[in-house]
Amino acid sequence: MDRLKLADTASLFEEFDIRLTDEDLQRYLDFPDSTRIIAAESLVERAKQQLAFGIGTTPGLRLPWPEIESDVRITPGTLAVWSGLTHHGKSQMLKQVMLGAISQDEKVCFASLEENVLQLFLNMGQMGCGTQEPSLRQFMGFVDFCVKKLWFYDHEGIISGKRMGQVIRWCAAEKGVTQFVVDSLMLVSVAKGYDKFSGHVDFVAELKAIAKETGCTIHLVAHNKKPQGKASEAESGGIHDISGGHEIGSMADYVFSVWRNKKLAGERGTGERDAKLIVEKQRGQFNWIGTFPLDFHFTSRQFVRGYEPMKFWEPRQRETGEDAVEL
Repeated sequence: MDRLKLADTASLFEEFDIRLTDEDLQRYLDFPDSTRIIAAESLVERAKQQLAFGIGTTPGLRLPWPEIESDVRITPGTLAVWSGLTHHGKSQMLKQVMLGAISQDEKVCFASLEENVLQLFLNMGQMGCGTQEPSLRQFMGFVDFCVKKLWFYDHEGIISGKRMGQVIRWCAAEKGVTQFVVDSLMLVSVAKGYDKFSGHVDFVAELKAIAKETGCTIHLVAHNKKPQGKASEAESGGIHDISGGHEIGSMADYVFSVWRNKKLAGERGTGERDAKLIVEKQRGQFNWIGTFPLDFHFTSRQFVRGYEPMKFWEPRQRETGEDAVEL
């Protein structure tokens, strides 16, 4: 993008930026317990509706690929772990999944502890526009698409698990956020007296509790332990290979593993796919597990099936005299 475009879009960024003080978060430090003993008969109407209309009416986030839409549904108030080896596309795929979430009228917040928030905003805009060099008009279409549906927590680097939990509760309560991304577990510090292993396990348990309390679905990026040997990146690893212990995968409601076929390096016509999304675990009525092959569209940085980037919104039309101008 040239300087003019960058200057124009930077002024829009305040709409999506979240900066919080200790005072803002204090009342979310000790989240009050609520009564959770419910009578079976209070569930009757919802149960009847689901039986009548089938599991297709189950609420939740659909993944953005139509081919897998009927196989995966991330239900509200759950914890999803996105795992994989370093630089295999976990964060990139989650950006695409969250663009799909916005198109389903979900409200999304990113706590990207590894990436500058302005760069993340621009990167999602480029992905949504389907090109690394969108025109200003195209980029403004992205802005219209995500206004009041996308926020970023402006913090880069290590953060305590306690504070991260406060931020999630604040966003759910004050902004109505329904999908919260924590990227990544590696940069969450643990309390004194804990080793990193047990501290991260406790943090993941807390995330699961927060998801249930707030109804906000939490997506946690976690690295896999790198296997030894020459073919160390030939496979992504499984649910028990997540750094921090197998308990992390065991506690999660969903575990997705992302793998890139790095040996292709952009080659086409080899008969091999660029990447795969492995559904390792899925709780609930949608309990399919399996592997979903994908290609990587380099211009948009999207994971796709085929050669065309997906569209997340329909361009608006503005009438100008006799001509309709696409925005």
